[in-house]
Amino acid sequence: MLISFGRWCERFRLLALLLLLLGLPASVSFGQILSFQGHQYGLTSSNLSWVEAEAEAVALGGHLVTINSSEENDFLATTFFQEFGVRDYWIGYYSPEGPDSDKSSYEWSSGQPVTFVNWRSHQPDSWRDSRYVVIGYRGDGTWDNYPNSAYRTVPGIYEIGCLLMPQDGDLNKDGSVDLDPLCQNG
Repeated sequence: MLISFGRWCERFRLLALLLLLLGLPASVSFGQILSFQGHQYGLTSSNLSWVEAEAEAVALGGHLVTINSSEENDFLATTFFQEFGVRDYWIGYYSPEGPDSDKSSYEWSSGQPVTFVNWRSHQPDSWRDSRYVVIGYRGDGTWDNYPNSAYRTVPGIYEIGCLLMPQDGDLNKDGSVDLDPLCQNG
């Protein structure tokens, strides 16, 4: 049976809420969901190219993560490196025009405005079609750009808006948890 995307998000949100109420971690078969300042994050199902990771994130109802502040960057770097032990993760930052060392050519796959960047020294560069960005170069939380190829497959951190938890989910103040507007297109 096929269900609409909006209903899938609602069922996923309800499953996560049920797991939280039972005291179980809010995880499902494709990975653990972590929350920070009203945002929900997860990891892609495996090591993927950037394009594959973004496609999986979109299929889950979001995008590869958009990082808006140093606090969010520090949370992601610290949490994902300590929790999962991987040093590089795809984020939603990329240059649609191709490899470019011009920092102004980069944008977020979510379409959100760029309010924060954390490039490591001498980055970005234009090596081997390096237009896709990872957080955590050598585990330090800075950003580096890599090509979308078999040379570099790593997990992606995705951000979804489907899981509004009770403490922050009553958008219209009617006493019930609401779906995030990103999920109301189904």
